Amino acid sequence: MKVIGPEKICIVGKNGAGKSTLLKKIKNECQSLNLKIGYMPQSYFEFEKTDTNAIEYLSDSFTKDEQTKASNLLGSLNFKREEMFRNIADLSGGQKAKLFFAKMNLDKAEVLILDEPTRNLSPYLNLR
Repeated sequence: MKVIGPEKICIVGKNGAGKSTLLKKIKNECQSLNLKIGYMPQSYFEFEKTDTNAIEYLSDSFTKDEQTKASNLLGSLNFKREEMFRNIADLSGGQKAKLFFAKMNLDKAEVLILDEPTRNLSPYLNLR
């Protein structure tokens, strides 16, 4: 597979067809090419650190001086201040999805690999 520039590719198929497995293989291949990858898994449980909050999760993406930037980004995604400091395990599926998007934004990912990225987001969500 060859992707050039800002192309977008959508992989569709029936349940159990291997889409998630293929995306993981693509992620590994991109990492071997030293590309900056933003990866959103289908299931968030393996990435939940029960003792980590949203700001801490994002902390390796910014310097201490930039914490305001992360707070503002989460605020623009409708996180309340209290939710920014709540354990990730206690966030809703939609909040976890938005947290992944925030991380990819702060990391300036070159390639986004998203496995069912909207499944936990409300169709009525109003992103600013």
